[in-house]
Amino acid sequence: MTLEGLSPLTQKAYLYQIGEASRYFNLPPDRIRRADIERYILHLIRDQGLELVKLPTECSCSELFVPEGAV
Repeated sequence: MTLEGLSPLTQKAYLYQIGEASRYFNLPPDRIRRADIERYILHLIRDQGLELVKLPTECSCSELFVPEGAV
């Protein structure tokens, strides 16, 4: 994956988060939708104790991999 302006570390972090969401929903990454990502982020906050400092990575990652119009 090569995304303009993203460092290799950021790319790795994004791929990790997409993989985690994929495992959480037991779906391939291309079947995960925006609503799924929103539920996954809520799960990370409520059930996993995600720190708010880390939240932008998960949100930014979803913007790249899940199109705005995806239902």
